[in-house]
Amino acid sequence: MGKGGKGSNCKTRKQQKKAACIALAVILVIILIILIVLYVAVFRPKDPRIQVPTMQLLSLYPVGYPLAITTANVTLNLQVSIYNPNKASFIVQDGGFACLYYYGAQVGFNPVPTGSIPAESFSTISIPLTVQGSAPLQGTYLQGDVADGILQVSTSVTIIGKVTTLNLFTHHADVVSKCNVDVSFNARGIQSYTCQRSFSINP
Repeated sequence: MGKGGKGSNCKTRKQQKKAACIALAVILVIILIILIVLYVAVFRPKDPRIQVPTMQLLSLYPVGYPLAITTANVTLNLQVSIYNPNKASFIVQDGGFACLYYYGAQVGFNPVPTGSIPAESFSTISIPLTVQGSAPLQGTYLQGDVADGILQVSTSVTIIGKVTTLNLFTHHADVVSKCNVDVSFNARGIQSYTCQRSFSINP
């Protein structure tokens, strides 16, 4: 009888240990799932978003206006809004740039200033873009624009930076926003502009 009681006690203890191990494993799995959901939904590093809510024409110099425009120079000012959706600051690093294009050819360039954007916040920077060098806009493209009364240029802004969440996960981002701009010769102002949604160029 005593031996039977001891065997029964050992069997009960083994069952209790097994149940405790199973319960611990279930708790660990639940904690792991919660951590994964929190990381994916809240703490996973994300790319910033760029918008150009405002763009101004600072200057337009069409040589020969209004009779026969032979060359032109233009300066735009871009108000670039950057939103950081992360739970940590996004650091804008060296290497970011804004470019001015005329029918695909780069005619202007300006670096993007470095800085830090707080978590879940907007930051707005002003970036002037002008035709650089000794050769202003000219040639057959300009002749076509003059005939239409609209100077067609485009801009591109590239933000380079990184964010580190929970002091563990670091994400590097190269994010671009591009805009097409129509500048009116007659009104000496921006007639319209359209921008793509910002997109990442990281692989």
